[in-house]
Amino acid sequence: MNSNKIPQKYNLHTHTYRCRHASGDTADYAAAAAAAGAELLGFTEHPPLFSNAAWDPFRMTAEELDGYFNSIAETAEKYPSMRILTGFEMDLLPRFKSYYEDNLLCREGIDYLIGGVHWINYHGDWLWIQEMNSAGHLREYVNEIAGLMESRLMSFITHPDMFASGYTRWDDNSRDCSRDILAAAEEYSVPLEINGNGFRKPEISTPDGPRYAYPLPEFWELAAGYDITVVCNSDAHKPENTMSDLDKCHDIINRFNLKHHPVQSMFSDAS
Repeated sequence: MNSNKIPQKYNLHTHTYRCRHASGDTADYAAAAAAAGAELLGFTEHPPLFSNAAWDPFRMTAEELDGYFNSIAETAEKYPSMRILTGFEMDLLPRFKSYYEDNLLCREGIDYLIGGVHWINYHGDWLWIQEMNSAGHLREYVNEIAGLMESRLMSFITHPDMFASGYTRWDDNSRDCSRDILAAAEEYSVPLEINGNGFRKPEISTPDGPRYAYPLPEFWELAAGYDITVVCNSDAHKPENTMSDLDKCHDIINRFNLKHHPVQSMFSDAS
């Protein structure tokens, strides 16, 4: 994408090497954002958990928390013309609530949280989102997303349509799942994210032919019938993708006449 023609001047979903599936540190992403003319950059690393072997390869460790906060603070000093925020991308399952409250949410310096479901616990088994393939899995996914919204802690919900990376059929089950997510977003007034990282992943095979795992056009077409707002983010895992694919996300906004959430209302002194 031509960095001189970015359709927005923010990205609020950015990772670093600490999550084990990204590269680069905060200064690398800030340099790329500044070169593209961004005015607002938010880092949203996956926070540590007390003990969950299935999740360990996808998140930072508790020992890295101080380095994460310090790195963002140092980077912000180097780019005074661009506001840089400290955040986390949370799977806020009830079983982890006490741990988060006692070890993470009590920390000073957290500007915002975003909610995303990557795993579900189905009948005692942990399932990665790409393993979800039944109506029961979709119901549990909806329950987890609704819990994130109900917490009132999340500035927005990231990739709400990522269930489509595992449940590949567009049928009554996926429509009901989508409507339940959209109805909850409307009820709790939580913005939903159109996630650019899906455009950078290989297409997947579905009964209806190849498509991106997400964003899912059918989901966003339904979204037009609800009183909700959306944000667009790159979900960057490499510095060169800091402001990538935002044009494609905005194409979805324009295609379905969705409401772009005013970022200023999340961060009152942001430009």
